[in-house]
Amino acid sequence: MVEPLLAGLPAPGRHWTLLMPYAEELLTSNKRYPHWSVEHRIRKRLRADSTSLIKSMDVPRLQHAAIYYVLHPRKLNRSRDPGNWASTAKAYVDGLVTPNPALPRLRHLLPDDDHEHLLGPYPPMGAPVETGLARMSLVIVELHGPLTNENGETVTGTGTSSYRS
Repeated sequence: MVEPLLAGLPAPGRHWTLLMPYAEELLTSNKRYPHWSVEHRIRKRLRADSTSLIKSMDVPRLQHAAIYYVLHPRKLNRSRDPGNWASTAKAYVDGLVTPNPALPRLRHLLPDDDHEHLLGPYPPMGAPVETGLARMSLVIVELHGPLTNENGETVTGTGTSSYRS
């Protein structure tokens, strides 16, 4: 499963797969919460889950990486749009990069989750789970070299950075 993901990356290196725990609720773009505090509680739990997993896996600090979030849905006979779970992936990535929201300058996996250090997260679809609730895997791929060139153009060539003059 990981080899096709690596093929499209610039200078891939080592990679790690984190199988996230089953969650009572994942954040989706289709879900509307009755109050902002409900979504905040879920996001906080997702961040904590990813922080605890990456610490136990002893993943080193990286300068550049690509992250894929692989959705493993419940086994239902309908089409799925893994992009709907981008909010969950964002919470997981935030937990990987900034393990303690009270200390935003303390970083773990990457110096920042901006376009100069991180490609993605990208949403390939995974195999359905046989039992239980949906879950997600995060595939972290070390990249060698900067993600933008000296002119601020992205490595994918999709445009120029608005952050540089």
